[in-house]
Amino acid sequence: MILPKIIDIKDQFTSDGFPYELLLWDKLNKGIELGLSENNDLKNLIDFYYEQISFYNKTVPSNLQKEDIKDLETHFRKVFNISFLLSNGIHSNIFYRAVVNRDILRMNERLQLISHLSNPPEEIIRSKGVYGRANTPNNSVLYVSVDEATTMTELIYEAGDLITVSRWRQEKSFNILPIILDFKYVYQQDYITRTIKAYELLRDKLKTPAYDLMLAIHKFLANEFSKVVINRIDYLYSANFALNFFNNEVEAIKPSFIGLLYPGVGCDYKNFNLVFDPRLIGDNLRLIGAKEIRIKEKFDFRTSDGTINKHDTTGIVTGFKHGKLIWNN
Repeated sequence: MILPKIIDIKDQFTSDGFPYELLLWDKLNKGIELGLSENNDLKNLIDFYYEQISFYNKTVPSNLQKEDIKDLETHFRKVFNISFLLSNGIHSNIFYRAVVNRDILRMNERLQLISHLSNPPEEIIRSKGVYGRANTPNNSVLYVSVDEATTMTELIYEAGDLITVSRWRQEKSFNILPIILDFKYVYQQDYITRTIKAYELLRDKLKTPAYDLMLAIHKFLANEFSKVVINRIDYLYSANFALNFFNNEVEAIKPSFIGLLYPGVGCDYKNFNLVFDPRLIGDNLRLIGAKEIRIKEKFDFRTSDGTINKHDTTGIVTGFKHGKLIWNN
């Protein structure tokens, strides 16, 4: 497989170690006039990104041989090694995470440890060797949803399965990177409408080619984060985008954002999922409760009022002690 060339600008840094590419975008955002050579470099960058996006759109990872997949992954991470997309604040939220008990314990029994409700250990991720929407086969992340019904749509389960639904409280305001499906799609959530407004304001500041490129990159990534996937290798682009930028934020003195937000495929894009790198969570997110349910009948959790039915509640977590869950029965 012949990969598109990566231009030298991607490897250039300022004297203080700041990526030259980000310097150009920073100047544009601040309304600082670019010099003649900088304008030429920006044009080359814009052409470069359009070439890469075109190539990725035509290249389906699951159609490739193993060695080509590895080369494509390395190439993609070099191309999207920085982000100039717009993050946005989010605050005062409760998030939900559901796990099928037998996926954790290999048997249909009650979970006992707090760690069972968090992101899986990396050794388990590596043993499975598969991509997720926002994780590679080598890194573990914490997936949550904005409501209980949405998180249930992310599961594969059978009648009789025990499922544990945990609640996580946002402890302080932080920024997320919303990767929304389409700017014309009207979401009611405040952070989505603010993101749309932020891009509209940015359009007035940036010259048309630069703004159009930001929209093109956002559209490409949004399609990757919201597409229906049959072969999990086809999560390669979204998984490596997430990995790159979480790594960047971990290394930053002051992270620009904590998590990524994207539409839930399982709920027909009616609501949202978020993903966090555990290294960035710190004291920003805290487990506050959980319940265990037993599925009575396999059914569609995507109900109009967001409730979960056709199940029995078999236990409620009343507290936490020494890393263990305290159940009411």
